[in-house]
Amino acid sequence: SINNLGENASLTCQLYNNPTLGQESAPYNSNQSINFNGNNYQYVNVKPYTSNDNGMTFSVWFKATSQNSSWSRIFDWGNGPNSNNIIMFINNGYLGFSICQTEPNSNFSSYQVNNVIPNVLNNQWNHVTWVLNGGWKIYYNGKLFTTFDQGWYPPSIERTNNYIGKSNWSSDPPFWGNICDFRFYDTMLNANQVQGLYYGYKIYSGQHTYQGCYNDTSVRA
Repeated sequence: SINNLGENASLTCQLYNNPTLGQESAPYNSNQSINFNGNNYQYVNVKPYTSNDNGMTFSVWFKATSQNSSWSRIFDWGNGPNSNNIIMFINNGYLGFSICQTEPNSNFSSYQVNNVIPNVLNNQWNHVTWVLNGGWKIYYNGKLFTTFDQGWYPPSIERTNNYIGKSNWSSDPPFWGNICDFRFYDTMLNANQVQGLYYGYKIYSGQHTYQGCYNDTSVRA
């Protein structure tokens, strides 16, 4: 499940198709993970959330198996396919990132990078933090991995299909593996804060923080 550590919010999540709870923890982390069996299309849906223009940060521990196919998702937040999606995905053994934007005339465009972090289908724990604000910073295992100065910032709207382990596109494959300590901040974290996340410290910067994954479907701090 997802735990909200923010000061003013109380956002929860719901688990679908019985992913296995209470699994092993990620390194430096006492939180238990959720195991996703792709045969059953298991996933988590976070309660609708309206983003702002102050920057945002996503952080997650995941362990992906070789059963994952291209376009399986670590997470995909949006309002359906081609509808203002924020996506962290697997592509040919790499981790990729995408921002999809729906224009007022219903046209669709995206800024997407496919082959960013290699060899993620190693059945080992990987920690990734994605900081967005006038460009992207990608951190891997607590250290800055790369930057994309032209990376788009997601439109500030309400998103209702906030999936972990599932795509907003029905044709995309499911996620196989474990996800632990998924976090979202509605501000951009700095390098010291990201390193703190990697080593298991709780970072309270930002109003909304989802920290998972626990063996309950709606844990609140």
